[in-house]
Amino acid sequence: MKTSTSPTRNINLDRVADDLWQLVNVPSPTGKERAFLDVYAERLARAGAEVRLQGSPRSVVGRLKGNRPGRTFQLAGHADHIDVPHPAPTRTAEAISGRGAADMKAGLAGILEVVRVLKQGGCEFPGEILVTVYGGHEAPVGDSSALRNLIACGIVGDAALVA
Repeated sequence: MKTSTSPTRNINLDRVADDLWQLVNVPSPTGKERAFLDVYAERLARAGAEVRLQGSPRSVVGRLKGNRPGRTFQLAGHADHIDVPHPAPTRTAEAISGRGAADMKAGLAGILEVVRVLKQGGCEFPGEILVTVYGGHEAPVGDSSALRNLIACGIVGDAALVA
């Protein structure tokens, strides 16, 4: 009889914190997300996903295929933050703060860890994980055109979680 172990045992909160620290140190004001998207794409590829940059405005699209057929679960989030003055990022043992840390770079760091853990576990899941990260979200400058472009191109999951 095969015993099952939970992939959650491989979650590394120090790694998530390191990812978040790196992400909050890359400014990504609405309309100026390109450097951040490049950094995120590189980190997502290192986590184990197949990654490409999509469209104009640019978005990150990552895929991690499971070991058997199934549906596509989408993990999504926006890259941009409101462009207002803000103190420089800070990190203590208890907290990381910086422009975009809570909305939504912490969620994007979490997505990186999900991909890592699933990849480390041998992709023992049905279907596919689709990761989409897009800019142009924050009003009043953002118009959601990057997200609308992904949808128009059919880059959508059967179910989605916005981190």
